[in-house]
Amino acid sequence: NQDGASGGLTVPNQLSQESLIIKAMKNCAIETVDHVEAHGTGTKLGDPIEVQSVAEAMSNRDTSFVMCSAKTSFGHTETASGALG
Repeated sequence: NQDGASGGLTVPNQLSQESLIIKAMKNCAIETVDHVEAHGTGTKLGDPIEVQSVAEAMSNRDTSFVMCSAKTSFGHTETASGALG
């Protein structure tokens, strides 16, 4: 979901993320989504891009969903990531 040519390698690309979500759902025949686990970096740059990407990718669906990020509650540590996974 990163095109590498935008704001930098660590900056998410909204259109690339949207495309990835749409293709993944189509390839896996997923019709409904009730929960999205976001990356949730807690940054003013990345989080809005991620939220907008998911919102746009899901905009043609009639169902609502919950979007959250466990990382923002538990931290960005290897141990927490393993426990949450």
